[in-house]
This record gives sequence, C-alpha cells and structure tokens, in this order.
Amino acid sequence: MLVQIVLFDGFDLLDAIAPYEVFSAADMLSGGKIKVELVTLQSCDRVISAPGDLPIAVKGAPDLGRADFLLVPGAAGSVEPEAEDSLLTIVAREAAGGLPGLAKQALSREGCTLV
Repeated sequence: MLVQIVLFDGFDLLDAIAPYEVFSAADMLSGGKIKVELVTLQSCDRVISAPGDLPIAVKGAPDLGRADFLLVPGAAGSVEPEAEDSLLTIVAREAAGGLPGLAKQALSREGCTLV
C-alpha cells in the first residue's frame, strides 16, 4: 500500500507529520507493506510548513497510478485576512492551482482514497 501526503507552502505541519509518523510505524509493524511518501505539485524539492517555516523535503509529484491513499493536509497561517501569509491567501492559492484537479482525479480513480 502506498500513501502519498501532498504538501504545499503553508501546509499545517501537524496535519502532515502526524499521519506520516503513524503510517511509517504501520510500515515497520507490517514488515514493509505500507509505504508513505511526501510529495508536492510544486516544482521543487522542499516545501515550507506553517507554522514555523520548517522546510520539508519531498519526493516529487503525486502519482495516482501508484497511490492507494492521497492525503492532503490543512493549511496554517495568519487569521488576518489581508496578511500575505493568511490562511485565506494560502487556501485561495491552492484552490487556483492543481490541487482541485488532483483531488478530482483521485476521487474518480478506483482503488484510491482521498483524505
């Protein structure tokens, strides 16, 4: 089983790293039957989390041909709507990007669960 966690600049760190830890532990307990990858739609090898601006390495782009689970974390940012790093700005940026299309593809693919 392959779990891909889709990261983007401003993703909520706990929303991504906690599931990563759980699936990694499940991989160890299952004898290597569960794999987990951090991926992104951005053209980069690191994504910046919020809060804390922690850079996280990613493996590349999501692969719906292989993924059994596609997990999209929430976002974290300022609650001031006009702030450059506001939650509304982050969500609007991702909604205008490739994330909705990826989610639609995942939902229409038999055997892939979108979380």
